[in-house]
Amino acid sequence: MTEKLVPFMGIFYVVISLIVIFSGALVPMGAAWALAEIAMGGMTIINLPCCVKLFHYAEGALKNFEAQLKEGKNPVFMADDIGIPEEEWNYWR
Repeated sequence: MTEKLVPFMGIFYVVISLIVIFSGALVPMGAAWALAEIAMGGMTIINLPCCVKLFHYAEGALKNFEAQLKEGKNPVFMADDIGIPEEEWNYWR
């Protein structure tokens, strides 16, 4: 399923980008800035749940970093140290 979705999403992204670029060149400057601000707000709304979901990993990494500094070590990130499951490591490399 994912193998079929990836090429489709790439084509979809290119088509949407071309539409946005050409329409942005045709609309008045004020409208282009208003649409850009709306798009930035939309991206913020999409990213907030992701930030909440990843907070415990970030907090664990910070605590591990500070603990390594207190021990006098050169801090090195290890996914095991903050409880990231092995099957999710590829996202952190």
